[in-house]
Amino acid sequence: MFNKTKDCFTVSGRLDFTNTPDLWKKSRDLIASSIAPIYIDLSAVTYSDSSGLALLLSWLSVARKYNKRLYFRQVPQQMLAMIRVVELEKILPIET
Repeated sequence: MFNKTKDCFTVSGRLDFTNTPDLWKKSRDLIASSIAPIYIDLSAVTYSDSSGLALLLSWLSVARKYNKRLYFRQVPQQMLAMIRVVELEKILPIET
C-alpha cells in the first residue's frame, strides 16, 4: 500500500476511511525522515474518498513541518476531480 522505491514513495489500492488512519501511522515517520525532495506516486491508487485527500494534506503538513519539499505524481483523475472541487490544486504540489 505504501512502499519506498529508490527516489519515490508509491501508494497503491484504495484510500478510504477503513485504511487511511493505518496508512497515516505507517507513513508519517517515513515522510519526516526522508531526504528532500519527496515524491509520492499515486498512479496505482484505484479509489479515494475524502480521507485520501486528508491524507495528502497530512503528508504535506509533515513535510512542511520538517522543511522538506513534497510532490505528488500521477494523481488519478478521480482524485483530481475531488481536488478541483474543493480548490486544493492551489495548495497541493501536483506534478503534471
